[in-house]
Amino acid sequence: MNFALILFLLTLATGVLWLLDLVAFRKRRQAALATGLAEFDQRNRASLAVHEGAVLTERAQLEERLL
Repeated sequence: MNFALILFLLTLATGVLWLLDLVAFRKRRQAALATGLAEFDQRNRASLAVHEGAVLTERAQLEERLL
């Protein structure tokens, strides 16, 4: 098989996966992120109000993990 053809097919497959992510999976990830952060904010409302460092760090880690 031709090396250029292999590279083309791999590029095409990557593009299809990116498009699928753009259309379907990204919306689900963002919805899960919004729900997770809203629950976290509700549980930690008092600590977030005074900008407690440990809670802000935990929130950032949660956001990174959910994305």
